[in-house]
Amino acid sequence: MYPDRLSAVASAAYNAGARAELHNLGGVHADAHHATLTLARYAPARLTTESWATILAAHSSGQSL
Repeated sequence: MYPDRLSAVASAAYNAGARAELHNLGGVHADAHHATLTLARYAPARLTTESWATILAAHSSGQSL
């Protein structure tokens, strides 16, 4: 059974380094969700390291992409 989309994004974001005390998790979720839609299959864990670094950096400083 596959996790639902919210759980998949949350798990992948956590594994990429997202933390509530360091990042705006709502923004991380939204950007990761939209980035994942460009993949052939909805699998946030398959986003590149560079994609996660960009998303996390954007939401650790309050800036949007």
